[in-house]
Order: sequence, then structure tokens, then C-alpha cells
Amino acid sequence: MSVDVDTAPAGPPALDDARNLRQRARAVGMNPDYWYAVEEVRRVKPGTVTEVVFWKQSIALYRSEDGSFHAIENRCLHRQIKLSLGQVDGCRLVCGYHGWEYDEDGRVSEIPDLFGRQEVPNLSVRTYPVQVRYGLVWIFPGDPALAGERQIPEIPELEGSSRWACVPLVFDLQAHHSIIIDNVSDFSHAYLHRRYRPFDGATLTRHETVGDNVHLAYETRVGRGRISGLFVDHARLNTNHMELWQKYLESRYISSAYLIGPAGNRPERVVSYIQKKCEEIGLGIVMYEDLQSLEDRLARIGLARGDREDLDHSMWRFSFWLERQMQKVVSTNRKQEKSPRGGPAVYDYQELIRHGLLQARDVRERLATLYEAHFHHRALAKAVAAELEGNEWDPAEPQSETHWKAALNDSEHHLVQAAMYYEHRAKLGILKGAVEFALLARSGALPEQRKIKFMDFEVPADFLPDSFHKAVDALQGIEHFERAPMVWQSLLWKWGGFLLLDRLEDEKQEIAEEAGIALASLESMLGLYDVLFPMERGWWAEFQGTRVLKLFPGAFRGIGVKLRMSRRGAGTVAEAFGEYPHQFLTSNLGGWNNAAVRLLDYGEAKP
Repeated sequence: MSVDVDTAPAGPPALDDARNLRQRARAVGMNPDYWYAVEEVRRVKPGTVTEVVFWKQSIALYRSEDGSFHAIENRCLHRQIKLSLGQVDGCRLVCGYHGWEYDEDGRVSEIPDLFGRQEVPNLSVRTYPVQVRYGLVWIFPGDPALAGERQIPEIPELEGSSRWACVPLVFDLQAHHSIIIDNVSDFSHAYLHRRYRPFDGATLTRHETVGDNVHLAYETRVGRGRISGLFVDHARLNTNHMELWQKYLESRYISSAYLIGPAGNRPERVVSYIQKKCEEIGLGIVMYEDLQSLEDRLARIGLARGDREDLDHSMWRFSFWLERQMQKVVSTNRKQEKSPRGGPAVYDYQELIRHGLLQARDVRERLATLYEAHFHHRALAKAVAAELEGNEWDPAEPQSETHWKAALNDSEHHLVQAAMYYEHRAKLGILKGAVEFALLARSGALPEQRKIKFMDFEVPADFLPDSFHKAVDALQGIEHFERAPMVWQSLLWKWGGFLLLDRLEDEKQEIAEEAGIALASLESMLGLYDVLFPMERGWWAEFQGTRVLKLFPGAFRGIGVKLRMSRRGAGTVAEAFGEYPHQFLTSNLGGWNNAAVRLLDYGEAKP
């Protein structure tokens, strides 16, 4: 006896798994910076709400009682429940869980219970531009600033006093948009419709790409079938010509990336293994015999390094050495008597940041893990200082005086410095995740949010705070926002997390030029910490002739001192900075430089 089992065919590969141009075309997301029809007007009655989805983005489309349409992000800021499960009250959308009300601009306008607050907090979710045309509701999922520039396609046959008779047909097709576009064109479907022959024959006469449009024209005999022929007056109309126009909406993706590494004396099997692993994750690989051959190759294509690049390279090596020393500090103090709770806590935090995120399924899970650790360790450095001072371990509200001040002002206590360092590593990981989140949202490839069942509701498993979503919105308004992680990495691990007040604008301009961004974009990027991690008085402070990022370890500020000394060709701090007027600047920078030296010399010293 045999049993036939129908097995569904495997779907096309995801973008990361695509191996050729056709597969990438079938996997790439839709560009949100266009108008998209998402629903028929007649199907959304006044006073109702429905969910529409644009490339995995859930949007609540609701119609006010006056008949106007509005589209907002489909999540309540309170418990992340879908707003499309709620109801419409006048021109507001009300969450069905706790009754939070949102106006047409996405602002929280009413909360039934303020729990002692005097007024409704200033909170909002994202909104989307909406238009109604051709009996359809259109939304603009991308940059709202572009909504006025991009037009809904003109179809004159569907408007005005001479509009054609039209019977709308609605199909729900579970397929990639490129496949649907390819198959709704009847150019090659004469054989398929041979029984009723709505058209007969097809000779291509034009095929042209104009901007993001594709134009086709072909000669064909239209409306001569057994049924369609009854509705066409061939004596009055020439129906032997067909023109098609399609807008192929571009979506941006990385077409190729490469890992460059030295071949050296590696065995062939090792090189083959590296090549195989790179291929599995879509990376090309370039192996070079020695550093000079690579430099020569880059020079031939105009990418030769200059003196500045050589200096930057040495700064990154310096930064790497300091990080290795931080790891040694953490390992050495993992089981020290003076910090029996703090040492293991810093070690676990370090291991999470360095290795623990590699198994995350996607950016949502990685961010949720980072945020959970961030909230749990937000006072880790001060808690370590308090324990070293002899106080009880209290990571929530640590009490420290001498050790904490010594760590902040004099860069003392290596284990405290290490905790500060990994706190910033986690923050930078969250910032990078926000950029990745924004890029995926823009391309329509954002992974769907996982849910868990709670009573009769589904709630998010990977909760991200409102400050994160505000940062994502802020990023999308910054030109070249994808470079923000690179800017912050350079700011912290090359420039030392500080700027000289006497050269403030010059140093900002240098950082912007290095990143290839405008100064205005840099200013916005420097404010991202304050959006992601709100803090009283902000994250930047003026300190003895410098503008510093708070709670950044002094040893890494020493990298910034070394960078500026090297660029000036100075051998001492006094020689490099003695010309600046602030009386404490030289001693301040000298202290940071000495902190870096002490960390590099770290051996078996106790914290």
C-alpha cells in the first residue's frame, strides 16, 4: 500500500540566501517611497478600522465618522496591542485593551487612567499620508516628505465624464510582487485564453525603459472572441494595438560584499573552508599574499592610503589593544574577593555583548536581548564601585562616593572602567540595531514581530521601548543615516568620545568629512544617544576645555589624546595642547593619556 503525500514546494530563497540576479529580484522588498493602493473605499465604512500590511509592516487604516481616512502605525504605545483591534470614536482611534485614544496625527490624546499624572504625556505613533482615488485608498509608507513629489499613477480612463465602464475585480494573490507584475501582462497569454480569444496574436513593436517605468507596445487583435466581440464596434474602433506601462519600484540592497584577508601560509584546506563559509553568508572573498600586494592593488584602483589613513589605522590598532586589556581586566577580576558579585556580573555582560548575540534569529530578537541587558545593567559600573568600596551589592540603586568619583574624575579602578566600557558597547549595539531596523523598514524586509498569547490578546514577545521607535523615526530624517554606527564608532574608539571646545566646529567638520556626510547630519547623529537613552541634562557635558560623552572610560579617551598628538606631530601633551587657553585642559588630557598607558601596562593589578 502506498500513500501519496502532497508536499508544498519550497518558496524562493530570501534575499540573504539569493545566489543570482533572478533570485535577488524575487526576494527584494518594495520601495516604500511610492503610493500604494491598500483597500477599496467601499469596504471601509465610516466609523470602522481595518488592518492593512505593507511588506510586513502592520498599519491601522481607519475611517472617521465624517468619512475621512487615516493610517497610523498598528500598535498601542501602552502594551503594543494592535490598534486595529479597537474602535473608532469620532475622529480618534481607541485601543481595545486599555482605552488609549489616538488622534489623526498619531498623538495620544486621551488616557482613561493617568495614575496621578496631571496631563496626558506627549506620546505618538507614526502616521502615513493617505489619499483616495479611483475608488481605492492609497497610503505612502515611506518618507512623508516625498509624498507630495511622488504622484499616484494617472489613469484618465477611470476619471472624468468620459470614463470607461469598469467592474473592479479583487484577487488575493500569495506571491512576490515581481511575479504578479510579470503575470498580469497578457502579452504572452494568447494561448492560455484560446477558448474565448479576448485577443489573438502578439507582435512586439516597442520595449523601452524610461526612468523607473517600462513601456511595452504590441500589435494584437483585441476583442474578437466569442464573448468580447459582442461588446466592441470594430467598424468604429481600431482595437489592433496594445500599450502597457509598468512602474518597477526600485528597492535598495547590497549587491555584493567582500571579506579581504591574508592568505599567508595557510593550508589549502583552511582557505577552502573560509571560502565556503563566506559563500554561505553571501560574502565574496579576496585573499592576498602579503600586505604590500594588497596596498598595490588598491592603489591601482584609486584607493591608496595616505598618511592620514596610516595614522587612523594605527589608532584602530591602539583601540584594539586597549579592548584586549579590558578583557584581561574582566577575566582577572572575575573571582576577586573585593568584588565577588561585580566581577562575575561584568564578565557575563562582556560575554553577552561579545558572543551572546550571535545566535539571535533576527534584529528584533537581538535588540530585545540587548535592551533587557541594558536595563538590567544601567548602573553596573557604579554598583561595582560601591562593592569595591565595601558596600552591599545593589545594581539597582548603588551607593558609592570615593571609588565612583575616582573612576569618573581620575580614571581609577580598572574593573569600574571595564563596566563603563561595556555599558557603552551595549548602547552602540542598540544604536546599530536602530539603523538596521530603519533600513529593513525602508526596504520592506523587517522581520515579523513574534507574539505570545495573553488572555484573549496577542502581545509582542520582543518588546522595544518607545524611545527606540522615536530614534528610528529620527534616523529616517537624517541624510545617510546608515552611517551613524560608523560615526559613533569613530567618535568613541578613535576620537576618544570627546571634542576640544577650542576646535569644536573644526573637529566636527573633520569627523563629518571622514564619514562622507554633511555637518547637519553629524549634528543629528550626535543627538541620537539622547533620543535612545533619555538622561537628565543629556549625554554631553563640558569639562575642562572639552565636550565629553558622559561615563566613557578615561583610558579610551586617551586614544583621542593620542590621535590629536600624532596629527600635530607632538611628543608630549603639553607640546600638543599648551597653546589652548583653558588652564586645566593640559592636565585633563594628560590624565586620560596616562589612563590609557596604565591600562596597557595592566598585569596582575587588583581593581
